[in-house]
Parts: sequence; C-alpha cells; structure tokens
Amino acid sequence: MLPRAHLVISQLKRWLLHTHHGAIGYGHLDDYLNEITFRFSRRKFASRGKLFYQLAQQGLDIDPVPFSSLIERAGIH
Repeated sequence: MLPRAHLVISQLKRWLLHTHHGAIGYGHLDDYLNEITFRFSRRKFASRGKLFYQLAQQGLDIDPVPFSSLIERAGIH
C-alpha cells in the first residue's frame, strides 16, 4: 500500500540490525534516525568524492562549537 514507506522502514531495520546488532539506545533514537536519513537520501549520489568535499566544505564554513555547549545540549552533566 505504501511502497516508499515500506522501503525506508525496511532499510532502517536492516541498518539497525546489521550495524548495531539490534543494540540501540532509545535515548539516541533521534541520532539514529538522522543518520539513516542522511544515508538514505544519498544512496544514489553519483560522485562520492564530491559528497566528501561538500561535507568538508560545510564543516569549514560553520563556526566551531565549544565542547561545553555540546554537553549541555546532550543533557550530559
């Protein structure tokens, strides 16, 4: 009935089972979903070298984030 939804869900399940061996932390579920979204949307990207270049360029274009603000954002004390 929903072939695209089935495709995304089946790839998510396969990735979680094979990469993480089914051991996932529910506190990190948003991070897992962000990563699978990144992987899924770039699965047919023609040039992997260009993808790495664009990722490195984006990393250089943003301001650095202090470690303390990352810890606060993650809720780790």
